[in-house]
Amino acid sequence: MLPAALEVPVDVITQTVEGTQRFLRESREVAWRTAFRPHAIIVAERERPQPLFVAAVIGVEVLLRIDFDLTAAPETFLKQALDGLREKLARWHGYFPAYGRATGFIINCSPDRAIRFDLEGNAVELFDQAYRLGIVQFAIGGHAISFSGK
Repeated sequence: MLPAALEVPVDVITQTVEGTQRFLRESREVAWRTAFRPHAIIVAERERPQPLFVAAVIGVEVLLRIDFDLTAAPETFLKQALDGLREKLARWHGYFPAYGRATGFIINCSPDRAIRFDLEGNAVELFDQAYRLGIVQFAIGGHAISFSGK
């Protein structure tokens, strides 16, 4: 109906919508890269939270993200990640609500480099991009509510 109302071909509307979506994706990526700071992400038994609302209410980042003291040298990031993991394990009594038990963690060194570690701090895998937390979304009364991780 929109093409008819605007008196333009359907493919013009389609191209415009696709171009706008691409622009928004690229803009979000640039903003994420600009705001990026090294940090760690806890890897748990479940990648997708169950129940979903628990992760949304508590906050994905509160549960799984470990921020670093960036005034310290990058060589301290592994120790900071292990210390942060121990703090969170103590806080949640060894079990992360909605995610289960920790199986390791990933240090996001840059947007284009991340290292996965086991619970003892042994490097297990190298990635060519940072690991990103997902977004938890649900609706209440028809209103969408999003809780995101970075």
